[in-house]
Amino acid sequence: MTLLPRLSVLFASTLLFACNSATDESANATVQHAVQITAFSLPTHIEVDAAIFEQAEQALLSAVADLHYVAEISHPWQPGALGRTNELLGLAAEFSANPSGLPLIRQATELYRQSEGYFNPAMGHLQRLWGFHQDDLDFVLPASSEEVEMLLAAAPRMTDIRIEGIRVASGNPQLRLDYGHFAAGYGLDIARLRLREAGILQARLRTPNANVLLGKPSQPSILEHYPTLTLTLQQDESIYTVSVDDRHYTMDKENIHIHLNPFTGQPVRGIRHLSVIHPESAASAAAQAQALLLAGEDKLPSLAQRMGVDYYLFQKDDGRYIASPGLQARLVNPQAVHLLAPDL
Repeated sequence: MTLLPRLSVLFASTLLFACNSATDESANATVQHAVQITAFSLPTHIEVDAAIFEQAEQALLSAVADLHYVAEISHPWQPGALGRTNELLGLAAEFSANPSGLPLIRQATELYRQSEGYFNPAMGHLQRLWGFHQDDLDFVLPASSEEVEMLLAAAPRMTDIRIEGIRVASGNPQLRLDYGHFAAGYGLDIARLRLREAGILQARLRTPNANVLLGKPSQPSILEHYPTLTLTLQQDESIYTVSVDDRHYTMDKENIHIHLNPFTGQPVRGIRHLSVIHPESAASAAAQAQALLLAGEDKLPSLAQRMGVDYYLFQKDDGRYIASPGLQARLVNPQAVHLLAPDL
């Protein structure tokens, strides 16, 4: 998928500085070139291995441009492609959508089906009711139980959206898209694709929530949400972690976080962090991780099996860790924590 490159002079200058600071190259040496940016409000590190400086420079410029463009077209509350789409979806009328946003809708709809509705970006109004549409969470009013119940009764679903060519419609005026971490994962997938198209064979893309590989890993991955654990990833794999600490505020001494159960309208309890490894897609890993977190510990193993998730790890609210057998085998140092087996 090709996206229009949009990169400000500030980003270009930052990127070129990062490349120029790389180790000197010999004729045949493969050297690491890296850039640190902020995308989707997350610090994002992209590192490529390349023998030719110009190749690395152009690849990083293109990857960063696409990453910022995906962030721009997928923001649910600011003016832009998704903001306009959400306004028109609320009118329950057919309209022409930005073609760049359609692949996100299609992939999110398929993941919605696979997750039995636990991953449901169509419930974007639920984020609004809990105040997460605001940049500043210092002055957030509690969600109205009546409004939450009305939204649950309307039950907006991804399958309410109809797409024909670039024409989009929904019969549910309460449907509003908010992709959450799925959009960030999608942006990382697009950036990795652009690096591959530029001829890069080895790269690593990292945020506090994600580790994404292009090619084979050079070393085990450190999981930021589990600082005592490291694990091995295989070629082109992605691991994504969602956490109740991602975005939250305190109300009546209770942690209110962005992971809201689409069937109850309430912040989920019981799991603090949850990670999923996907063989090729950071967006899929993000959506699957969110679905499993929202499903809760009791439903998690059966839902993971139905979604085809072999590798997951989570930390319970009480601090204990549970890993699927497949992921436990990937841990370099499982003795660092006391791991419990999931109830399969």
